[in-house]
Amino acid sequence: MARPAVSFILPCYNHGHFLAECVNSILRQTCGDFEVLIMDDCSPDETPAVARSFSDPRVVHVRNEHNLGHLANYNKGIGLSRGEFIWLINVDDYLRSPGVLEKFVAVMEKVPTAAYVFCRAFSVRGGVEVPPHVVHGTSDRIFGSDEFLQRLVIRNTISTPAVMVRRTSYERVGRFEPDLPYAGDWFQWCRHAFHGDVAYLAEPMVCYRVHDTGMSQWYHQNPHKLIRDEVEVRWRVRSMAEQLGRTAIVKAATDAIAWDYGLRVSMKLTENWPLGMTMEQFSESLRAHTDDRAVMTHVTGKMLREVADAYYRNGDAAVARQYYSRALRAAPADIATWTKQALLAAGPVGRTLRTTVARLRGGAAA
Repeated sequence: MARPAVSFILPCYNHGHFLAECVNSILRQTCGDFEVLIMDDCSPDETPAVARSFSDPRVVHVRNEHNLGHLANYNKGIGLSRGEFIWLINVDDYLRSPGVLEKFVAVMEKVPTAAYVFCRAFSVRGGVEVPPHVVHGTSDRIFGSDEFLQRLVIRNTISTPAVMVRRTSYERVGRFEPDLPYAGDWFQWCRHAFHGDVAYLAEPMVCYRVHDTGMSQWYHQNPHKLIRDEVEVRWRVRSMAEQLGRTAIVKAATDAIAWDYGLRVSMKLTENWPLGMTMEQFSESLRAHTDDRAVMTHVTGKMLREVADAYYRNGDAAVARQYYSRALRAAPADIATWTKQALLAAGPVGRTLRTTVARLRGGAAA
């Protein structure tokens, strides 16, 4: 049997009522050289009946003998797939128009150095498509590995159903890490980007549903698991970069780690954010990931500066001053912290200067 160009892998658990729309959005594609693997993870609903309703031989129903969980189900589907390109799309998501696959395949054939291609994605809430934010620009482009990783390590800006990966990239980096159930997709896109360029299509061509039975809702109800995974991804990217001698990525990951800790601690202190961290939790996490004094100093200093910035934005100059002082004790050579502390001490003149600089940079006063 000839190998198809694309393997669509459709993980499915208890979402049989969405399955037909997802599969039909694929079957309508103008590029027809594909297979569709419905990876039924022992769904107790109508999934088997819906899967059997498709007469198209390109659609294959694979029902697991026991429930594997979503990442193991992804990995099983990747192992069974035969296509040159692999596209994971949950059955509650769908392609928006018939020409999507043709555009994805064309760019991957044109750019053999690309590990994967992705586009922006609409979210769907209550049947209404919500336009996505513009993060990577309004024009199609090819990102180099280092440039894209420096963006992606800050936060996940890729929607899983909007990504098509070259099979050889999976063969190089491996499948999804089973111990990252919430952020495994983010880490996977980072791993692929270490070894290839990344193609970006600005047009939003995929939709993903946001609903009460979606997996992300469960994790938001279990914030400690979500926090753990998101923190872990950045540390793992940093470790990979060190092993590969990618110094620019090591620096970007270290800064992203510090920024993330700063956000979590400041939001916990100022707003009791459910995804935040206490100072004690920050210290425990930092010690668990590194014993490098230079890294610990850098991350701690920047985290404390982020906390001071948060209090400054909230108008609490006294507490902001305390945290700037703590940041300088942790990292005495940090020029940015010295500057912010000096501007704070300058009173109204300092606030005006700080606001002016932030405005010129296109952001809010920090």
